Amino acid sequence: MAAVTGCLLLRRPRAAVLVVAGATMTVGAATLLKHLVGRTIHGDGNLSYPSGHTAFFTALALIVALLATGRFGLGRTAGTSLVLAAALVAGGAMGWAQVALGAHYSTDVLGGWCTALAVIPATAWLVDRVADRLVDRMADARRRDRR
Repeated sequence: MAAVTGCLLLRRPRAAVLVVAGATMTVGAATLLKHLVGRTIHGDGNLSYPSGHTAFFTALALIVALLATGRFGLGRTAGTSLVLAAALVAGGAMGWAQVALGAHYSTDVLGGWCTALAVIPATAWLVDRVADRLVDRMADARRRDRR
């Protein structure tokens, strides 16, 4: 919620949409994968692969790093380094915690990390495509209204 509010206060509605859509899509993908794979831990019936906590935390770190890269105008190399470092640190921290608590196997957290790495760039691309189309349609409508 704080990330969305921050984006809106900075007048970045597209970024706010990415925060909501990215987190939602990542958690949804992790949940779907849990049901497809069906792996449990400790025989308690709780699905464990991939780790939804790791996926969510990595996704949030990726989104914040992507937004910072754009906000500060970092170049391709610096921006990519920041995004990957954020994903590695966030995923590593949450993954370590989940394994240390006995909630997940290490491969579960790796799966959650990879889920976020796959979903967030695709979601960012989709948000940009939809937003660009809306902007183009609004510009076309304004041009037609002027005639």
